[in-house]
Order: sequence, then C-alpha cells, then structure tokens
Amino acid sequence: MQPPAVPAENGNLINRQGALRIALIYAVFAALWILLSDQAVGLIFKDPVTMTQASIIKGWLFVAVTGLLLYVLVGRLVRQLQEAHRRQTGLLMEKQRSLDLLAAISDHSEDAIFAKDLDGRYILFNRAASGFVGKSAADILGRDDLAIFPAEQAKMLMDIGRRVIASGRAETNEEALDTAQGRRIFLATKGPLRTPDGSVVGIFGISRDISERKRAEISLYETSERLRLLVDHSPAAVAMFDRDMRYLIASKRWLMDFGVTGCNIIGRSHYDLFPEIGEELRDIHRRGLAGEVFQPKDGGFVRANGCVQWLRWSQWPWFQFDGSIGGIVIFAEEITDRKLAELSLAESEKRFHDIVEASADWVWEVDAQGRYTYVSDSIESLLGYLSAEILGRTPFDLMPANEAARVGALFAAIAARKEPFRDLDHINVHKDGSLRHVWSNGMPILAPDGTLLGYRGLDRDITSRKMAEQELRNTKDMLRVVINTIPDLIWLKDLEGRYLACNSRFEAFFGATEADIVGKTDFDFVPSALAEFFREKDQAALAANTSVENEEEIVFASDGHREHLLTIKTPYRDSQGTLIGVLGIARDMTERKAAEQSLIARNRELERFNRAMIGREMDVIEMKKVINALSQELGREPPYPLAFMKQTDGKSAP
Repeated sequence: MQPPAVPAENGNLINRQGALRIALIYAVFAALWILLSDQAVGLIFKDPVTMTQASIIKGWLFVAVTGLLLYVLVGRLVRQLQEAHRRQTGLLMEKQRSLDLLAAISDHSEDAIFAKDLDGRYILFNRAASGFVGKSAADILGRDDLAIFPAEQAKMLMDIGRRVIASGRAETNEEALDTAQGRRIFLATKGPLRTPDGSVVGIFGISRDISERKRAEISLYETSERLRLLVDHSPAAVAMFDRDMRYLIASKRWLMDFGVTGCNIIGRSHYDLFPEIGEELRDIHRRGLAGEVFQPKDGGFVRANGCVQWLRWSQWPWFQFDGSIGGIVIFAEEITDRKLAELSLAESEKRFHDIVEASADWVWEVDAQGRYTYVSDSIESLLGYLSAEILGRTPFDLMPANEAARVGALFAAIAARKEPFRDLDHINVHKDGSLRHVWSNGMPILAPDGTLLGYRGLDRDITSRKMAEQELRNTKDMLRVVINTIPDLIWLKDLEGRYLACNSRFEAFFGATEADIVGKTDFDFVPSALAEFFREKDQAALAANTSVENEEEIVFASDGHREHLLTIKTPYRDSQGTLIGVLGIARDMTERKAAEQSLIARNRELERFNRAMIGREMDVIEMKKVINALSQELGREPPYPLAFMKQTDGKSAP
C-alpha cells in the first residue's frame, strides 16, 4: 500500500504560517539592525573613511547574521513541516487501514452493503449485493434502483431512501425483491450518510437475506397451525401438559368429553379442574414426566358425580429442544358407549358377514381381448353356468346379438380410454334361455407402462329390480287413470304456490290442460281475491303441519257451472321427509248441501207440529183433572188415572 499524500490544503496552511513567521522575524531583525547599527557606527566612528569601512563591514555582518537567522528559522520550519507530514501520513495510513478493513468486511460480508447519494444513485455496492442482482458493481455504480429492480419495487426502495433522508433517522424494513436468484426477502437497515460536519449526503444500507428464515418462520407457523388444527379437530381427546400438569393445549373433543367447554383451561392445573383424580393416576402422570411411555389401554375414570367414564388412553412424554422432558401428552378416547355396544357390534358384524356370504353378486376378470380369465362361483346362481364353462368366453357371448352389439360398442369406447365404469346396465341370457338384467362395475388392469391388460369387476343380477321398476311404471299409469277417473279434484302445489300436477277434474275447473297449468299459480286462472283465498288456505295447512278442511264454492271455467266443494289441504313431503308443497283434494258437496238444507226445513216443520200437539195434549190433561175433581166431590172414584202427574206442591194429582 502506498503512503497517502498529505492533503494540499494542510501543507499550504503550514507553509503560509511558517513563511509569515519567518518574514516577520526577518523584518523585525532587519529593522532593528539598520536602526541600531547605524547609530552605533555614528557614535563610535567620526571619520568618514572609517565610517564607510565600518558600514561595509556592518553590511557583510548583516548578511552573515541574517543568513544564519534564515538558516535557523527555515530549518525549524522544515522540521515542523516534516513532523506535521509524518503525523498526517500516520493518520491517513490509519484511515486507509480502516478503509481497507471496511472494504474487506464489505466484500466478504454475505449481507448486501451499499450507499447512495442524494439522488438515489449508488456510490457503493459490495460483492454480496452484486451477487444478488447478478450484475457487477461497475454496472451498478452511478445508477439508481430503476436500473436494477422492477418499477414498483424500485419506487418502494426509492421512497424509503427519501424518507430516511427527510427524517435523518435510520429505519429497518422487510423488503421482497426480485433478484437474479428469484424472489428474495431482505431485512434492510438504512440510515443517513453524513459528512464529518453532520451534513447528509446520501444513505447507507445493509440488507440481509432472510428468505430462508422467513420460509422457516412460515413453515413453523404452518406446522404450528396444522398441529393446532390437528389437535383441535382430532376425533380423539388430546391434551398437552407442562411439568406442573398445567394445560398447554387441548382439543375440542377433550373439552367436550370432560365437560369443560364453558371455560378457558389453558394454564390451569389438571388437578384443580379434576380434583377427583386419584393417586394412582397422579403416579402415572409422574412416571410419564420421568420419561415412561404408556401404550393405549382401557380404564374407568370415576367422575365427581359418581359416574364411570370409560376411556381408552395413552400417555407420552414430549421433549424440548435440549432433549429434556417438557411435559406429557395424553390421548383419550371416550369408549363408554362402545363398551356397552360391543355385543351389539359383534352381532352386527356377524350379520354383515352372513349377508356378504349370501350375496348373489359375482366377481370376474377379463384379459385385453375381453375373454374371461376368472369367474367366481356365484355366476351359477346368476346365469346357471359353472365358472369353468365361462372361462375363455367373452361377456358378449352371454348376450342376445343386438345387446352384444350395443354393449360391445360402449365397452370398446371405455377400454380405449382405459377408464373404469359403473352401473353398466345390460341383458344376459341364462343357461335356461331366460333373460337376466345385469348391472356391471369394472376397473381397468394396467401394466406399469400403462398398457391395458384387461378389466376386473363385479356383476349384480337386477332382474327383480327391473321387473319392479316396470311394475312401478304400470302402477303409476294405473294410478294416473284412477286419479283422472275419480270425481274429486286433485292437485299438487310447491311451496311457492306453483302447480306441480293435477287431475282431469281439476283441468275442468281451470278450463286448461295439465301441461298448461303446471308451473303457474292460481293468479293465472282465477280472480285475485279467490287466488288470495286459496293461497291463505295453503299457508294455513303448511303452518299447522297437518290437514286443514274448508268449504268453498267455485265456478268451473270449462262450462260455467257452480259446485260447493269440501276441500282438504295437506302438507306434502318427499321420500326423505322434506316438505315440498301442498296436496289438495276437493269433493263436490253440492247435492249433500241441498239435502242438508231440505232436512233442516223438515226439522223446523216437525218442531212446529210437535209444539202444536203438545199444547192440545196439555189441554186434555187439564180437562181430565177437572173431571176427576168433580167425581171426588160427588163421592165417586176418579175415572182417569193421573198419578204420574205431580203438582207443583209435591202432592199427587187426583
């Protein structure tokens, strides 16, 4: 390293001060010499010749003395200059060593170190920074962030720089930047770059690549979140404790199974929550904290209310980063119901096994040409063939010709795509010649290189179901005939009042076909007031969740005649029990209403006749009572027995 030169301004300052000092000393000395030497010569010598000689000698003496004086002064100045130069050189070399050390640290640092001027142009860019951007320092110096990063990122960096310069304070930020190594995240500290007098001339920055740390933080967070979700939603009860058996984490199932859903248990002691825990379990906890592992086992836990809660539990110690035991984790599964249901479960399993054994489904396997290579014995119950009779044949050999052509085309397309198939419905010919409906499911058999080797699957006899479906269709057709034949009006609406179906009698009411009625509402066919009345009764049936009756008189649009109807509206549900609408049935009550009116009139006539007859009877009784009284006065027996009649005073009538 070359010694640094003394700064020109420092050398000039020392030279000017030394030259001024010499000039002043020389001027003072010369002035005093001239003044004093001339006076001394005048006092000592009176002879002009002698005075002339003395003046000559005085001049030479002046030259000698001033030369010696200049020699001493200049030598002293030179020594001062040399000493100042040595000191300045030492300081500069020390600064240079510091700069060299700083440059070495900067170039060998894994952090990006840089500096910018007030205009945001780079004036320092170390090797790590160059590595991140994939450009040399020579390509970067004198340019700003727009030459390095995308515009949005460059604007963000330049805004930070301007903010640091304006505030005069350092700040630290996380910066996500696109670099030559891809998207990286940096922790950047930037501060004002100052001169010795404190003036801000730019900014400096140190950026550390924290991408791996951020990924680790994200991974740690995701791991923690997954652990929390795993524990929180675990089907088993899980709880983690510290060495003092205080809760660190507990799953929702734990809170539910142990009845502590209404409080926050984190940080609380397990024994404070459950003081009924006996010494045996506490000893197991202590052994777990000592490192012992307890594999899953069943046990009964007697709760404070005396009930026994059966649990299948296991206990494991958990370890801290230094290998020391930090606490225990307890896994518990509520098995009280399971204990009570074990016999029932065993019976159910046996029943399921028997069903599988008795199943008529048969398993098959074909090669790439569709030839059977395996057939289970169940084929005999399905098609009457022994399995040996089927091997080597194709499924299409067991179908009628037209069915074989149809299914063959479908299967060829499926095999070309090497796809599985489900519920492939086809017809097979039984050994006795009868037709059987079969349902097939199959999966492709593929070689490691993807070559189709064949298919394997299961066939099910659905002949009975097909017959039942046909019978159901026939029943529906017959039901439709019945519904359209009966004299009642029948209709079905959805929850919004739109018609879903109706019979022919109802078609006559609206004067439209079922196709024209379905999807429309009452407002499309009858006056608004009547439509509102119908809708109100629909809502009443839905609200009551039971059948609701009402009488109403309507005019048939088909011919204009009137009918008095008894209407029953019932909430209608589908096979899953979901409410889907209202079923209505209306019966013509016109003749019955006329009969009722006639009966009422006849009853009124009978009542009037009855009242008249009763009045005449009472008159006859009064006459008989008078006759009886006269007979008694004459001393005769009363001719009319009226003992059943009682007078108001309680005595028998005469």
